[in-house]
Amino acid sequence: MSRIGRVLTLAGILAGCAAVPLLWPTLKPPLSISEPLHAPWIGLPPVVMDAGSAYTRAVLRRAAMSGSDLVERCGWHTNDATERYVAHLGDPSLQRDARYWRIELEVQGDWIQVLVANAVFPPPPPPPSPSECPVCGPFVDVPAKTASARLEKAELEPIAQAWRDPRLWATPQANPHCTDGIPAFLQACVAGRYAAFNRNCDDEGMNAAMELWSVVQDLLPPPPR
Repeated sequence: MSRIGRVLTLAGILAGCAAVPLLWPTLKPPLSISEPLHAPWIGLPPVVMDAGSAYTRAVLRRAAMSGSDLVERCGWHTNDATERYVAHLGDPSLQRDARYWRIELEVQGDWIQVLVANAVFPPPPPPPSPSECPVCGPFVDVPAKTASARLEKAELEPIAQAWRDPRLWATPQANPHCTDGIPAFLQACVAGRYAAFNRNCDDEGMNAAMELWSVVQDLLPPPPR
């Protein structure tokens, strides 16, 4: 091959290499179904969870006791694109006739499916078995009365804003065993990723939880008594 031919061949190779980055957007594989197609409504905190923290592991144990299947089902399927949020909120624990709500928000496009029930958090221990207490009567589990609604995202945007408050949702987990403040336990599942936080006694977190509790009472239907 002549010198001119070698030069032309090399120039062609270099031109092809330069064209690959320009063509890559049309050649790359399509978006995986496991990747979220839309920005989440509330979303997860910047650092989802630090399982190295003993406080975080205590929160996970509470999540398993919370009566919600969120901690078990979230991420079960690799293509799970659901978005659900669960909160246990209520009045200060020392307040007389304090109310405690379990709130579930499931995102369905531009709508939010809402469930609100009376609850206690942490839940009481299970009843004794007949072998542990022969004189105890049979335990009857009475389902909680639930209020439900289907509301537009725009109507509930104040809840999303209060939930995203960094004092509430992004601050490192504080002591979850303290119960002197208000019950404020938050869980989220976004496209298969799970997070949970507990805010009771840390001042800033408790103030943010009180603000979320106030907004929730204004916008969501109360559970039947």
